[in-house]
Amino acid sequence: MWTTTREPCPSFAGPTASWLSIVCADDECVRPEWSRRIARDVLGVEPVELPGGHFPMLALPVELTHVLTA
Repeated sequence: MWTTTREPCPSFAGPTASWLSIVCADDECVRPEWSRRIARDVLGVEPVELPGGHFPMLALPVELTHVLTA
């Protein structure tokens, strides 16, 4: 049984940093609803949503770069 959403993340104890979650609206590998919920409930951030599937680094490299550098 997977427990990744129930165990504390060791990164939370590390240096402070801004958290970012990117959700791809048409992802068929990881359900977007699940990704949105985890972003809010576990990371405490509002996810940034991009159109497209699981690999925005291939399909939307410019858009992804803008999100990551903003």
